[in-house]
Amino acid sequence: MRMVIYLLLTLFSVSAVLSKPDQPDLIIWDDAPAAAWDVAYPVGNGRLGAMPFAGFPRDYPQTA
Repeated sequence: MRMVIYLLLTLFSVSAVLSKPDQPDLIIWDDAPAAAWDVAYPVGNGRLGAMPFAGFPRDYPQTA
C-alpha cells in the first residue's frame, strides 16, 4: 500500500513540474527608448526603483 501511495505522489509531482501554465510571457517591448521621464517604465524591487530613459549610448537612470 505504501508503494502505491509513493508511486502516485511521485507521478503527481512529476506531472505538476512538467506542465506549463497557459500564461503569456510578461514582457514589455517598445520600438524606441523613452524620450522623457514620464513615459519611461519603472524598474525595481519595491524598495529601490529607477526610471531609465533616453537611449544608447547615453542612458539617464533616475533613482528614487
